[in-house]
Amino acid sequence: MEKLNSKIKKYQKVLASYIETLAAERNQSLGSSKGYLPITDFIHHQFQLVQATWIGSKYHYKVLLHLSIHHETGNIWVMQNNTELDLEQDFQVMNITKSSIVLGFRSEEMRALSNYAVS
Repeated sequence: MEKLNSKIKKYQKVLASYIETLAAERNQSLGSSKGYLPITDFIHHQFQLVQATWIGSKYHYKVLLHLSIHHETGNIWVMQNNTELDLEQDFQVMNITKSSIVLGFRSEEMRALSNYAVS
């Protein structure tokens, strides 16, 4: 149990930093609408990058990236990725192995065919 809690805490820090960095980079980029928000929930282990902004008279809200840490396995679930990011490469740089990543947006049958964790 101690090992699982340590894994979850480690991944919480890594994912929070990652999401906050992504939001800051996008908000500071030339021509940005400054509507990129990092959402970090350490209690429920949820991490999101959202875009929430007005463009003219139209409000835009979109979940760009949603990552979740499973409370029983400590694995990182990629729930949504509406970005150009190569998460596999980014996770590798953060020392997160494929065996700790679940492609949550794929069915269990499809996940079994990947090089990533199934659950």
